Amino acid sequence: MADVRKRITDIGPPHYSKFLPPVIAANYGKWLYHDILKPGVMVHVAESGDKIFTVRCASPRILAVESIRTFCDIADKYCDGHLRFTTRNNVEFLFTDESKIDELVKVVNDAGYLVGGIGNCISNIVHTQGWVHCHSSATDASGVVKAVMDELADQFSERKLPGKLRIALACCLNMCGAVHTSDIAILGVHTVLPKIFHEELDKICEIPNLIASCPTAAIRPAEVDGKKSVEVNGDVCMFCANCYTVCPAMPLNNPEHDGISIWVGGKISNARCAPKFSKLAIPFLPNTPPRWPEVVEAVTNIVETWADNARPYERMGEWIDRIGWPQFFELCGLEFTKYHIDDFRYAGLSFARTSHLRPISFQDAAGDYEEDDDGEETEVAAAATVSPEEIADFMYKMVADAAGVKKFKSGDLTKAAIAKFADQNCDKKTAKKGVNALIESKRCVYTYFGGSYIEVPHEEGAAKN
Repeated sequence: MADVRKRITDIGPPHYSKFLPPVIAANYGKWLYHDILKPGVMVHVAESGDKIFTVRCASPRILAVESIRTFCDIADKYCDGHLRFTTRNNVEFLFTDESKIDELVKVVNDAGYLVGGIGNCISNIVHTQGWVHCHSSATDASGVVKAVMDELADQFSERKLPGKLRIALACCLNMCGAVHTSDIAILGVHTVLPKIFHEELDKICEIPNLIASCPTAAIRPAEVDGKKSVEVNGDVCMFCANCYTVCPAMPLNNPEHDGISIWVGGKISNARCAPKFSKLAIPFLPNTPPRWPEVVEAVTNIVETWADNARPYERMGEWIDRIGWPQFFELCGLEFTKYHIDDFRYAGLSFARTSHLRPISFQDAAGDYEEDDDGEETEVAAAATVSPEEIADFMYKMVADAAGVKKFKSGDLTKAAIAKFADQNCDKKTAKKGVNALIESKRCVYTYFGGSYIEVPHEEGAAKN
């Protein structure tokens, strides 16, 4: 392992290398393979022949000090003080003496913690803060997770599932849990607009800061009963609670209308296929504490259906891709509704979900040919004779003439420019340069009301007219 450069201050956390078990430090980057010996027990083997054993157990995520001390005491006795917490809040005890495995597993079980979560089983559910702490939560976290895992605990300590199963919970769509890349995601949802206490808002909130906090520009200044306040455009509000974060006079929580949605098919791993984002399966389930029976039943149903129909090592999203979404809804007995239609155009296709680079074409040294995806040389189209500035002028006139009547997307202007300047060899790449020139000239701007459009900037005070 490379030498750590000497620190010149005591600011920041200590370097992680100080806490590595000696066997890991000695074999850093030189591991040959790992194997699962039994549920919750794993061994890593190094090139040198050294071995390190891992016993993994679940934790309730929000831990009491006594629980942490229990883990530390076990680690001191059996692992020379070495343990670690995984990203899904599992606790792993690391040691080199194979004879300690059975005794350590018994001690952990006797302390009340399940051993498992490695391989084709459910890992610990990662979740957010919930009602215990978060101001924007639409549901609880610990309570829902406790109810779900009480039903699925056997799947944590046994290896009977087709493949890995990762479940996550986030209390609202800000998703500080890993719900966007989990096999099953439990997501709290708000369904009504934030309340606005107009009498208090101007006294305790900075209105410009409040308006700027909204990622969809749904909040606008307004005057109510002679007082400065705001109004919310319900068509573009995404119920994220950013407004409530900066302004206590706009609470979003609603005990009658807040609920839970279920999403499926996400994964972080790039094994067999690229990482995937979760997609909506059930748009709304009611908040019914303390045991959330509707949520427990829905999650259990999806898990059992996947387990009965998936192939070995097939993750949830891979299984759905193989059988198709209609078949998934039919097998799980789920209703397809209008809420399942993703009208956020191109979002799922445009987000980068993997570190892999997309192939691009390039010109050879002579500049007359480019290589296509199949490696074949093809003749490059003749260079455009129209400048980006000319294209920008055309686009500006097009946008300005239609102001207040019709709005154009970038693609609309690109297509129009290609058609207009076809005789001057204007292609898509050249047309896009025209769009960039138009925006850089500040004659037009991007707006995001109900979609991404290019418009002439609104004059200050125009809303009052």
